[in-house]
Amino acid sequence: MKIATRFLCLGVFLAGMVLVSQAASVFTDNFDTYADQAAFEAAWAPIGTVAPLSATLAIDQASSLPQSIRVDGTATSNQQRNQRSFTETGLIDINTSIAFSFDFYDSSAAAAPYRQFSGLQDGTSAVSTGQIIGMGLNNNHINSDSGGNFYMARILGYTPPTTDPDGGPNEGGTLASGGFFKLNDFVNAPLRFTGWHNFGVVISTDDGASADFAFFVDNILAERVNNVGSAAQFRSYDVIRLGSGVSNAGNAAWYDNFSVQVTVVPEPSTFGLCLLGVAALVCRRRQQ
Repeated sequence: MKIATRFLCLGVFLAGMVLVSQAASVFTDNFDTYADQAAFEAAWAPIGTVAPLSATLAIDQASSLPQSIRVDGTATSNQQRNQRSFTETGLIDINTSIAFSFDFYDSSAAAAPYRQFSGLQDGTSAVSTGQIIGMGLNNNHINSDSGGNFYMARILGYTPPTTDPDGGPNEGGTLASGGFFKLNDFVNAPLRFTGWHNFGVVISTDDGASADFAFFVDNILAERVNNVGSAAQFRSYDVIRLGSGVSNAGNAAWYDNFSVQVTVVPEPSTFGLCLLGVAALVCRRRQQ
């Protein structure tokens, strides 16, 4: 009986360890609940200034059936862009991280990178470091730049260095503040291919003094960007902008399954005391 009780106590403790870091969902949308284009636009406000102003609720592609959002190929900027506001994420700290992800259909992986992307924002007029995090494709690189034909990301206010600090291929293309960089720090980073992909970023801080970004492509860690900005530039995100809003050389893309999550991990000392208390309570009841 005592051995069984000890195993029960250990199980309670380990279960707590697993459950404690579960993420809280701040926002999700798979676009499958919208009855028509008008319902989509009521939730995702069109912000284009040249017709067509809005992206299109579509059934011709979907990562999660039956619907996704299509941004058509165009040679005109300021079209087909939408915006969705949601509850503030709050700021990151040593124990709090923010995760943003979405699915993206690359319609032509053999084509030169075209301007199709979406982003997470702090506010609707973002101008400062860290206020926009974008993922997708942009034309400041060609296929062969920066190690090959990879997907891309940007951090507003961050200038990608020519020499990658984490040992990945050196950056080519046009590098500037807020410019897109390729997601290929690591040897297993996925190359582009025509079809659906998942892009994700985890925003965190390990020192409370600057922000760290871990970018994922198809659930594989592809790039790290560490020590961006300062604590004063930590952001509470509350907006997603869908579509680039700029010309894309006639290449369409589809978007699906947007998600924003916040993960909070308690301080180790507090967490340990709480779990020990729970385990002790269960064990005491078990022994009675």
